[in-house]
Amino acid sequence: MFTCSVKLRRRWLVIGAAGLIGLVVLLLLAQTRLSRQIDFVGGEEYFAVNGLSGELISEDEVLIPEEFSPIYEEYNQMQKTQGFDLSDYAGKICQRYTYRLTGTPEEVHAVFLVYHGTLIGGDLHEQRYGGWIQPLQGNL
Repeated sequence: MFTCSVKLRRRWLVIGAAGLIGLVVLLLLAQTRLSRQIDFVGGEEYFAVNGLSGELISEDEVLIPEEFSPIYEEYNQMQKTQGFDLSDYAGKICQRYTYRLTGTPEEVHAVFLVYHGTLIGGDLHEQRYGGWIQPLQGNL
């Protein structure tokens, strides 16, 4: 029979415990971040939840700028009110899906910004110069 004994110093035990706690905290933060991600299937899901209907009118690629202008900062503030932050995607190319809402008196568009299948932002806006713009209302 073979026996081995190991003497642990208190300092190494404390360092190991702190490292383990740090790892658990990082995993929890990563889980929180991942739970906020919303897989984008299509605008139809958003419309169904909100009792609306719409048709896809365009799909294109857009570049999120590396440095935000004051107007883009204001747009990003609106995104933050619904749990998104476009600064996380600065310098990246994403897909933009634009839908025309049907059954509304004015022409209203819904825009969904999608990065690798994940919804990263969007808005509802009136399609005219000086028209209103609002967040997707957090109903995603």
